[in-house]
Amino acid sequence: MRIKNIVRKIALYLLTGVLALLAFGLLRWLLKEQIGFDWPKAVSSGFWLGIQYDAGVIILIAALGFLLFGIIGIPRRLTWLGGLAFFYAISVADLLYFTRFAQQMNWWVFRYHRVEVANLLVDKLSMLRQPVGVASLIVLGIAVILPFIINFEGKEAESISKDHSYFNVLGASLTVTLLLGSVSWAAFNYPKYEQGRGGGIANSLALLWLGQIFDFNTNNYSAIKQSITSEEESAFWQKAELLARYRSLPPEGEFAGYEDIPLEPPLLEPKEKEWPLWAKLLKDDKFSCEMRELIGVSCEKDLNIIVVFAEALRAFEYLKKDTATFILPKTSALFKEKALLFAAAYSEALSAGQAARAQFSTSCSLLSDNNAAATFFTHTTLRAACLPELLHDAGYLTALMTAYDSSAGSMRAFEMLHGTDRFFDEDYYISRGVSERIDSRGLEDGPFLAETVKILGELAKENKPLYANIHTLPAYWTSKAAVDDLPEIIRKRGAGHQKYLEYLARLKALDQALDHFFTVFFSLPMADNSVVILLGDHSPAIEPYHQLSDLQKQELTRRIPLAVITKNMPRPLLIPWPVQQIDIAPTVARLAKAEGEVAWLGRGLLARPGSPFMADLSAKDLSFRTGRRACYTLLREQKVECYLLNGKDPLLDELETPLPPDQEFIDYIREFYIAIEELIAANKIYPLGARP
Repeated sequence: MRIKNIVRKIALYLLTGVLALLAFGLLRWLLKEQIGFDWPKAVSSGFWLGIQYDAGVIILIAALGFLLFGIIGIPRRLTWLGGLAFFYAISVADLLYFTRFAQQMNWWVFRYHRVEVANLLVDKLSMLRQPVGVASLIVLGIAVILPFIINFEGKEAESISKDHSYFNVLGASLTVTLLLGSVSWAAFNYPKYEQGRGGGIANSLALLWLGQIFDFNTNNYSAIKQSITSEEESAFWQKAELLARYRSLPPEGEFAGYEDIPLEPPLLEPKEKEWPLWAKLLKDDKFSCEMRELIGVSCEKDLNIIVVFAEALRAFEYLKKDTATFILPKTSALFKEKALLFAAAYSEALSAGQAARAQFSTSCSLLSDNNAAATFFTHTTLRAACLPELLHDAGYLTALMTAYDSSAGSMRAFEMLHGTDRFFDEDYYISRGVSERIDSRGLEDGPFLAETVKILGELAKENKPLYANIHTLPAYWTSKAAVDDLPEIIRKRGAGHQKYLEYLARLKALDQALDHFFTVFFSLPMADNSVVILLGDHSPAIEPYHQLSDLQKQELTRRIPLAVITKNMPRPLLIPWPVQQIDIAPTVARLAKAEGEVAWLGRGLLARPGSPFMADLSAKDLSFRTGRRACYTLLREQKVECYLLNGKDPLLDELETPLPPDQEFIDYIREFYIAIEELIAANKIYPLGARP
């Protein structure tokens, strides 16, 4: 009889385990359908591996039931109910999160953003109404209810003897052994499967979280965890204060001849001492009207704002006469006729994920940590008050237009969470007949920008002010045939510099594409009250055929073109003071007459000079510029040298004898970048619940 009961219990355990596994398998099938995989693609992406992980977690829940029953007498069916319910809930959340953001929901996302993410995912719950989703819920319900209908425990729950304790500890040991064997087998086979959009099919969120919590599988989480657990709240306040101090660094340099240009007034009013970065954006109608007058747009009407990130552009080619004349004649003429051109604009995007870093800095007026992964990628749900959100609250229609997959690098997820309403990416453009491609990554600049200007005209008819964020394709090279079409004088000067000639051919094509874009745009009714901000998102490290010093080469990789362009620009200007991408959002907010609460570092493009440029790549490549002073790390000697510019451009001119380095400011830069890494990782930029 005893053996019969044991066999009966084992059969019932197996039945409920198989039912639970079927319920989770149906969830994975639903995920497969949502991301558009056919069955062979799902298998190659690890569908069966995901089932293996689910089985491991189910075994883990069973093991926990044995332990809790044997040690403190909690009936196994209650542990089974609670464990399966929690595992299923987070699996559903992961399914919805993956469907929306094309990535799994890491533990830090759940820990710091569960309320925000839950609100965003509510509209996706309708997915579970599909037949597969309904079937999964029904099967899980049977697996959970069955132990309450058929008594698994018998009289064991009424009286716990030492024998029962030993039995349950032994049972738990066996199930843990099965679990470890199952997961080990899956881990051994894991490299066989493609990683990417199929990663959610091949993984288990529960095991991923356990790995992150206990540092078995960190996925860059250990640094986040360490920064959170090793610092007290007071230390975070001190680090935020260190960043806030950046906004008040004293400007250096006087720029004569620009006294009649409106000086951007102080931007922010601190809200609370406990959140030094959090401040109220001060509205200044007088300055807004003065600036609109400066660029030739009406102060009374709503202003359309278009930001164009031209991936391949850098400042050097516009500042050198030969390339400006033969390679970039159209946009060079545009800058001279219809732009405020900032000749000393800097990009802080210096390491991997440069485009994502630049977009984050520009949109959110925050510097990212160049020693860690780009914020878009790893901190998608960061609490930050970005420009699209501010303009959305001011009544703007906010849109993102990109020549490639908008979900790449979590860009779509980040933009959606930070105020962007509409998305127009590669698939949308293809549906409109745009088919020319640079390579497998996305669309050719010319057709993309030609179609984009049509979309802008369509959106303008919705009778709302428009904020559009436009990204060209992140690719620098072009074909040899295009190089052969370059002017002969350029090909002769560039002999032996094939990569640079390919880059120039790419620039030449982009110059023509931008010329068509602006020609058509200026013919639209919306152009009379629109401003276009054209910038390079970062400077590609491609050496030109020109002779450059080591210091000029460092400056080359940091400088971008930045122009404020309008159809009726009354007074085109070349502005010499240094600015950077974080200064764009404050100026755009002022142009739009927007107000709200933000956590921005930028001062504004007309703050004279703008925000200091600085970078610290693991302290090996520290550099900065604060108006008249520029400092660089000499890589061969691993030391910092500083120079007084005295009206010289460090990109174009040889600099004189160096000054003694300012060690206090160098130490500040290094502390600044440690602070910003930890504040972003711990999500301490902005207070929870500060914005609706």
